[in-house]
Amino acid sequence: QGYLYFLANDVDVPEELRKDTQRYGYSKDEFADNNHWPYLLYVREGRRMVGNYVMKQQDAWDNINKADGIAMGSYFMDCHTVQQFITAKGQLVHEGEMEHAPFRPYEIAYNSIIPKAADCENLFVTICMSASHTIYGSLRMEPVFMMTGHAAGVAAAMAIKENSSVQKVNTDELRVKLSAQKQILKFATKPGFFLAKGDGAYTMDDTDAIVKGDWLHSISSAPFLMYNYQFASQSATETASATYHPNLPEDGLYEVELMYSADNNRSKNARVIINSDEGQKVVLVDMSKKAPKDYWHPLGEYKFSKEKKPKVIISNKGNGGIVIADGVRFNKK
Repeated sequence: QGYLYFLANDVDVPEELRKDTQRYGYSKDEFADNNHWPYLLYVREGRRMVGNYVMKQQDAWDNINKADGIAMGSYFMDCHTVQQFITAKGQLVHEGEMEHAPFRPYEIAYNSIIPKAADCENLFVTICMSASHTIYGSLRMEPVFMMTGHAAGVAAAMAIKENSSVQKVNTDELRVKLSAQKQILKFATKPGFFLAKGDGAYTMDDTDAIVKGDWLHSISSAPFLMYNYQFASQSATETASATYHPNLPEDGLYEVELMYSADNNRSKNARVIINSDEGQKVVLVDMSKKAPKDYWHPLGEYKFSKEKKPKVIISNKGNGGIVIADGVRFNKK
């Protein structure tokens, strides 16, 4: 509204554009019986239930699988700008805005649409569900409400038939019924896309690293760990680095591996610096070639102890090419 008023009235706007903007009005074919004005305000988010399970941001990243999953979400977690202001340095800041993309479609727990038994035993909450503010930016989508509503309807019928509370519905049976009715409860991705951390090894993502310099985010090439990777152009002197400080469960010998998405424009001599009990070692990785071992490139075996404070550094120092910062894995030997 403020932008349109500016275009229609500000003297700094060319007169031709002002006159053209002044023609604008309410949509003639909508809400004709209400002066072309909507009956209700769009309320994006309000109070939400605190149920048996609270969906959180991590449920769209690390914890995507649910034993009681009854629906799926996939939209990015966003919140519109609350206000804008100019800093003392003249920088425009959008306060309150966020945009976080799930690394793949995630499962929604049955226990997030029912209250605690102590609060109520015959209620389903499929819209103002049990969820944090952050993930509700994704859960708020109408397709999610359609799926949670579908699941609630089937679960309600089961509870009525068994004369039981909503908390005692057999979720295994519910999932079988939903699958038979074509509800999507699992999402199969192509190999190499959207890999999760949970493989038994101690694994770190680029989001766990301390990054310095000019790194950009991307999802354009697979494989990548979690929801994206970071990249930087090589430079004669180091201008960007990603440092991983592993908190390993025990001291000992570990095989260190690196995940990156190979491409022709990648560095053929990406510098990876490993600090172990034996000292510092520089390993050069040809990131233009695919990793030889299930998307992971071996960097060697090293002894690590908490006392020596192990770390792995990916540096952009080198001659031409793109360096990738993504997953680093430590396999106990």
